[in-house]
Amino acid sequence: MPGDFTLGCLLGQYNRWQSFDGSSVAISTGVESWDVIGPGTAALNGRAADVNAVHSSDQSLRYNVASYGGDRSAFWRLYTPTDDVHARIFPDVTTHDLIADIWCRATAGSGLQSNWAFQGATGTSVVSRAIPVGSLPTVDPIRMTQQWYSDGQTNNLRLLVNVKDASSGFSIDVDDVLLRVDPITLLPEFDFLERSRLLAARHRTQGGMLHTYQWTRHFAWQVPLRFLSNSHANLINWWWVNGFALTLTLDTSDAGTIYNVRIVNETQPVGSKIKPYAYALGGWAGVLELESLDQGSLVF
Repeated sequence: MPGDFTLGCLLGQYNRWQSFDGSSVAISTGVESWDVIGPGTAALNGRAADVNAVHSSDQSLRYNVASYGGDRSAFWRLYTPTDDVHARIFPDVTTHDLIADIWCRATAGSGLQSNWAFQGATGTSVVSRAIPVGSLPTVDPIRMTQQWYSDGQTNNLRLLVNVKDASSGFSIDVDDVLLRVDPITLLPEFDFLERSRLLAARHRTQGGMLHTYQWTRHFAWQVPLRFLSNSHANLINWWWVNGFALTLTLDTSDAGTIYNVRIVNETQPVGSKIKPYAYALGGWAGVLELESLDQGSLVF
């Protein structure tokens, strides 16, 4: 629902390439775990790093598509067990929800010629969203949701760009790609806290002068929860034990409230029962302590 507070587990390698910001590797020769040729014979003219059309990282990926007829996949990412996809799927659940948030843009006039899509085990694109038309320096967010069954599709989950009947050549820019599994909606108590922590050192001289050395900051949240179901309590504790990277959304109707975080509790986040103990949904309570992975970007 719009305005919900959600938390979900990120899929993909923890190597900064979901934002194409891994290192100084030449994107023109490869994009690590992303295949920019894709299945079929897409007419790809080349790819390069772009520092203009970015969202929250230092560089984005721009790839150029020539004009041609037909329907081809020009760009895709296969999520495999080597990415710890299996490890991040809660073992007690067989049906999973997927949410993808992607910041991208197409060159003017080509907005209906290309789209992002999920592809499951059958090779069929089961849900897709058109890439918005933008102008430098902006990339716009799109969101896709899909149910997913862990019966073998795990080995064949693709997030891809399809290009159809391009009457003229165009370019597509993409920056942050967040694919998360099993997101849950949380209802924090009134003493929820959002804080920004500053990494700094202060020194006062004998003469009374105060010197401050400031480096960066990160974000932190304290999230008191009550009446959690058994499944949500187990899922949160399982994420904490494994130290998974998560995506926190403070308002699902606002793409500007998304953060990549980890649970940093020193002890188990959810572990106390509250009355009535026979509460049908579980009646668990606890306090989540979350911190952003960096200064607030979506790179992980």
